[in-house]
Amino acid sequence: MKTRIFAAMTGAILVLAACGGGGGEEARQQKVLTLMLEELDPAVDGIWQHSGWELTEENGEVSLFPTTDEGWQDMADSADKVIEVVRKLQTDEYSNGDPEWIAISEGVITFTEEAKQAALAQDEQEVFDLGGDIYRACLACHQRYIIDDE
Repeated sequence: MKTRIFAAMTGAILVLAACGGGGGEEARQQKVLTLMLEELDPAVDGIWQHSGWELTEENGEVSLFPTTDEGWQDMADSADKVIEVVRKLQTDEYSNGDPEWIAISEGVITFTEEAKQAALAQDEQEVFDLGGDIYRACLACHQRYIIDDE
Protein backbone atom coordinates (compact mmCIF):
# COMPACT_ATOMS: atom_id res chain seq x y z
CA MET A 1 0.00 0.00 0.00
CA LYS A 2 2.85 2.40 0.80
CA THR A 3 4.19 2.00 -2.75
CA ARG A 4 0.81 3.00 -4.21
CA ILE A 5 0.63 6.02 -1.91
CA PHE A 6 4.15 7.08 -2.92
CA ALA A 7 3.28 6.65 -6.61
CA ALA A 8 0.11 8.67 -6.17
CA MET A 9 1.97 11.44 -4.36
CA THR A 10 4.60 11.50 -7.06
CA GLY A 11 1.84 11.75 -9.66
CA ALA A 12 0.25 14.58 -7.72
CA ILE A 13 3.52 16.42 -7.73
CA LEU A 14 3.93 15.90 -11.48
CA VAL A 15 0.49 17.23 -12.34
CA LEU A 16 0.91 20.24 -10.13
CA ALA A 17 4.28 20.94 -11.68
CA ALA A 18 2.75 20.59 -15.16
CA CYS A 19 0.07 23.16 -14.27
CA GLY A 20 2.58 25.69 -12.99
CA GLY A 21 5.51 27.30 -14.61
CA GLY A 22 9.00 28.37 -13.84
CA GLY A 23 11.50 27.39 -11.22
CA GLY A 24 9.39 28.83 -8.42
CA GLU A 25 6.60 26.36 -9.12
CA GLU A 26 9.03 23.46 -9.38
CA ALA A 27 10.57 24.45 -6.08
CA ARG A 28 7.11 24.61 -4.48
CA GLN A 29 6.27 21.16 -5.77
CA GLN A 30 9.52 19.78 -4.39
CA LYS A 31 8.60 21.29 -1.02
CA VAL A 32 5.20 19.55 -1.18
CA LEU A 33 6.79 16.20 -1.98
CA THR A 34 9.39 16.59 0.75
CA LEU A 35 6.78 17.53 3.34
CA MET A 36 4.59 14.56 2.42
CA LEU A 37 7.43 12.05 2.43
CA GLU A 38 9.30 13.31 5.48
CA GLU A 39 6.46 14.43 7.74
CA LEU A 40 3.03 13.31 6.56
CA ASP A 41 3.84 9.67 5.73
CA PRO A 42 5.44 8.91 9.10
CA ALA A 43 2.63 10.68 10.96
CA VAL A 44 -0.18 8.84 9.22
CA ASP A 45 1.71 5.56 9.63
CA GLY A 46 1.34 6.16 13.37
CA ILE A 47 -2.35 5.49 12.79
CA TRP A 48 -2.40 3.04 9.90
CA GLN A 49 0.39 0.74 11.07
CA HIS A 50 -1.15 0.40 14.52
CA SER A 51 -4.72 -0.40 13.62
CA GLY A 52 -6.44 -3.38 12.11
CA TRP A 53 -5.72 -7.05 12.17
CA GLU A 54 -3.34 -9.41 10.41
CA LEU A 55 -4.15 -12.98 9.55
CA THR A 56 -1.21 -15.29 10.10
CA GLU A 57 -0.87 -19.03 9.62
CA GLU A 58 0.81 -19.37 12.99
CA ASN A 59 -1.39 -17.26 15.24
CA GLY A 60 -4.55 -16.66 13.24
CA GLU A 61 -5.92 -13.14 13.65
CA VAL A 62 -3.46 -10.79 15.34
CA SER A 63 -4.48 -7.31 16.46
CA LEU A 64 -2.25 -4.41 15.46
CA PHE A 65 -3.90 -2.04 17.94
CA PRO A 66 -2.01 -0.61 20.90
CA THR A 67 -2.16 -2.63 24.09
CA THR A 68 -1.23 0.14 26.51
CA ASP A 69 -2.52 3.59 27.36
CA GLU A 70 0.82 4.95 26.16
CA GLY A 71 0.39 3.23 22.80
CA TRP A 72 -3.06 4.76 22.34
CA GLN A 73 -1.68 8.16 23.30
CA ASP A 74 1.08 7.74 20.71
CA MET A 75 -1.62 7.13 18.10
CA ALA A 76 -3.48 10.26 19.22
CA ASP A 77 -0.20 12.20 19.02
CA SER A 78 0.30 10.89 15.48
CA ALA A 79 -3.15 12.20 14.60
CA ASP A 80 -2.15 15.62 15.94
CA LYS A 81 0.94 15.54 13.72
CA VAL A 82 -1.15 14.58 10.66
CA ILE A 83 -3.45 17.53 11.33
CA GLU A 84 -0.48 19.88 11.78
CA VAL A 85 1.13 18.79 8.50
CA VAL A 86 -2.12 18.89 6.51
CA ARG A 87 -2.82 22.40 7.81
CA LYS A 88 0.63 23.35 6.55
CA LEU A 89 -0.25 21.81 3.17
CA GLN A 90 -3.32 24.08 3.06
CA THR A 91 -1.21 27.24 3.18
CA ASP A 92 -0.54 29.12 -0.06
CA GLU A 93 3.10 28.10 0.20
CA TYR A 94 2.06 24.48 -0.47
CA SER A 95 -1.46 24.63 -1.97
CA ASN A 96 -0.91 27.60 -4.26
CA GLY A 97 -4.36 28.70 -3.09
CA ASP A 98 -6.16 25.87 -4.93
CA PRO A 99 -9.62 25.72 -3.29
CA GLU A 100 -10.17 22.07 -4.26
CA TRP A 101 -6.82 21.05 -2.73
CA ILE A 102 -7.75 22.93 0.44
CA ALA A 103 -11.26 21.40 0.59
CA ILE A 104 -10.02 17.84 0.12
CA SER A 105 -7.36 18.32 2.77
CA GLU A 106 -10.03 19.63 5.14
CA GLY A 107 -11.65 16.19 4.85
CA VAL A 108 -8.36 14.59 5.90
CA ILE A 109 -8.28 16.88 8.93
CA THR A 110 -11.88 16.11 9.91
CA PHE A 111 -11.39 12.33 9.74
CA THR A 112 -8.07 12.58 11.55
CA GLU A 113 -9.60 14.64 14.38
CA GLU A 114 -12.26 11.93 14.76
CA ALA A 115 -9.59 9.21 14.67
CA LYS A 116 -7.74 10.98 17.47
CA GLN A 117 -10.87 10.95 19.62
CA ALA A 118 -11.40 7.26 18.84
CA ALA A 119 -7.78 6.54 19.83
CA LEU A 120 -8.22 8.38 23.10
CA ALA A 121 -11.38 6.31 23.70
CA GLN A 122 -9.39 3.19 22.71
CA ASP A 123 -12.16 2.27 20.27
CA GLU A 124 -10.51 -0.18 17.90
CA GLN A 125 -13.30 -0.45 15.35
CA GLU A 126 -13.79 3.31 15.15
CA VAL A 127 -10.05 3.91 14.70
CA PHE A 128 -10.01 1.27 11.98
CA ASP A 129 -13.01 2.74 10.17
CA LEU A 130 -11.67 6.28 10.40
CA GLY A 131 -8.27 5.12 9.17
CA GLY A 132 -10.10 3.98 6.04
CA ASP A 133 -11.81 7.36 5.78
CA ILE A 134 -8.45 9.13 6.06
CA TYR A 135 -7.06 6.87 3.35
CA ARG A 136 -9.99 7.57 1.01
CA ALA A 137 -9.68 11.34 1.57
CA CYS A 138 -5.95 11.16 0.79
CA LEU A 139 -6.67 9.02 -2.24
CA ALA A 140 -9.23 11.54 -3.53
CA CYS A 141 -6.54 14.21 -3.51
CA HIS A 142 -3.97 11.95 -5.13
CA GLN A 143 -6.44 10.96 -7.84
CA ARG A 144 -7.39 14.57 -8.48
CA TYR A 145 -3.79 15.69 -8.81
CA ILE A 146 -2.41 12.82 -10.86
CA ILE A 147 -1.27 13.14 -14.45
CA ASP A 148 -1.51 10.63 -17.29
CA ASP A 149 1.81 9.69 -18.82
CA GLU A 150 0.33 9.83 -22.32
